[in-house]
Amino acid sequence: MTSSEVSDRIGFRESKLEQLPNNRCRARVVLARPEGDEFAGAAQGEDTERGRLKSTVEATARALEKSVNDEIALDVQGVQTITESHTNIIVALLEYRLLGGMRQQLVGSCIIGKQPAQSATFAVLKATNRLMGNVIVKPSDSEATDVIENEIR
Repeated sequence: MTSSEVSDRIGFRESKLEQLPNNRCRARVVLARPEGDEFAGAAQGEDTERGRLKSTVEATARALEKSVNDEIALDVQGVQTITESHTNIIVALLEYRLLGGMRQQLVGSCIIGKQPAQSATFAVLKATNRLMGNVIVKPSDSEATDVIENEIR
């Protein structure tokens, strides 16, 4: 990985959870590139621990889609929390689709710290790290598609 690829990496800026009426919540996630471009995503769900984490994962996926002008679609397939050796972990399973219809499943995980919503965002960023690098750092549209297609073979 070159230093230019690292500098193009999309990073976490903030996440917020808001309680809504009827046992619902809204998650908002903001991601940013080092040069300052920000991309926000939002999603709603049940106001339960699992619902808040899933809403944050969905909001992160929406922000990532915006960051590449909707060249890809990210579908949340599942969000699970597991406990191993007294450590809580979030696992996010996503499927991405290119505009041409190609599909690939991705998985990412993160230890749940004091800010569970941030941990959910990091799980998605870890799942999509290589994919997003290939979409963002691209010499041309056709070459980028070739790189991504080779990546999933």
